[in-house]
Amino acid sequence: LESEQHYLQTLRPLVCVEIGSGSGIVLAFLSTLLKTNGKCGHVCIATDVNEHAARVTRRTLERNSVDGDVVVMDLLTSLSTRLAGQIDVLVFNPPYVVTSSEEAGSRGLESAWAGGEKGREVMDRLLHTVHQLLSSSGVFYLVLIEENGPEEVSCLLKSGGLKVE
Repeated sequence: LESEQHYLQTLRPLVCVEIGSGSGIVLAFLSTLLKTNGKCGHVCIATDVNEHAARVTRRTLERNSVDGDVVVMDLLTSLSTRLAGQIDVLVFNPPYVVTSSEEAGSRGLESAWAGGEKGREVMDRLLHTVHQLLSSSGVFYLVLIEENGPEEVSCLLKSGGLKVE
């Protein structure tokens, strides 16, 4: 994200969302990058399926003077309709480690890494809707490893009309 700072600032995002916020440091960093003259012109929303992670995210945002909402939920399920076409910056560091399907979708600590088959069971549930969530100038940042099949993920995102770099 740091190398994208100038580009992100030119977008002038109004809504920034991190799915699976964990510690909240990524959203706090993003918000700090986007501040202009110390002022924040965007809304920050973080979601995590784990209640402990949500509490840590709240603390991280507060300690970094970031005003944001933290919601305990799976992906964006409760907000997807309300945020449809509104997200300017979407960040997702999914549970991408290849594990058993039983581990994927947990609400415990393993929810941070357990991605199930090909490490994509959680990720794929979001990928089909990203194009509906982003604003017309919205951008999506996703962390992948080779085992996740980056080319296949790229094709899936392109089939939703997104440009992939």
